[in-house]
Amino acid sequence: LLSLANNHTQNRGVQGLIETKKILEGSGIAYVGDPLTCGDESVYKKDDIIFLAFNTTFPQNCSAEKISQKVRETDVSYPDLFLVVMVHWGNEYQLSNSTYQKNLAHDLIDNGADLIIGHHPHVTQNIEIYNGKPIFYSLGNFVFDQYFSSDTQEGLIIGLDLGNNNVVYRIYPVRSEKSQPFRMEGEERVKFLRRLSERSDPLL
Repeated sequence: LLSLANNHTQNRGVQGLIETKKILEGSGIAYVGDPLTCGDESVYKKDDIIFLAFNTTFPQNCSAEKISQKVRETDVSYPDLFLVVMVHWGNEYQLSNSTYQKNLAHDLIDNGADLIIGHHPHVTQNIEIYNGKPIFYSLGNFVFDQYFSSDTQEGLIIGLDLGNNNVVYRIYPVRSEKSQPFRMEGEERVKFLRRLSERSDPLL
C-alpha cells in the first residue's frame, strides 16, 4: 500500500498522478490518499486494519480540523479495527517534532488513531507515546537522493504485528547508500538507536 498524500505527488501535474495510479494498479500495488484533499480517497481498509493518509504541507486544502474529523468518522464507523494514520507533515531537516505536529498527533489519537506514522522532514524524528499509542513523527528518508548529510541518509522501517489482542512494534534502522537502503547492523544500529532514544519519549 502506497500513500499518495504528499507534496510531490503532482510534480508532473494531474496527468502524472493519473498515470502513477494506473502503473500502481497494473503492478498490484494499492494506494491511499491524495495530495490536496482528505475525503474518502484518504481511507483504505484491508482485513482488520484501516489506513488513512493525509498531506498537511498544503494546509489550505486539508486542515487539521478536517483531518481530525475524518479520523473520528472512520473510528466511529469501524470501532473494532486498528487505525493507522499516515501524515505528511513537519519541518524539513528538524530532528524533533514541531508544536503543530504534536498538537495534531495528540488530537488524532484522541479521535481514535491507534498508530501515527509521519514523513516529510527527510530526517528521522523522535518517537512519542501518547495515551499508550505510539507516534513516529518522521521515518526519515528511505529512497531519496539527498547525500549532503548523514541524517538525510538514515531512516526507519516500522514493523507491526497484530494478534491475540496484542500489538508488537519493531524498529528497523536503515541507512542509504546512493539511494539504496540497507538495514543497519551491529554498532552502527546501536549508535543510531541511542541517538534516537535521547530525543524520544523517556518511556521508551
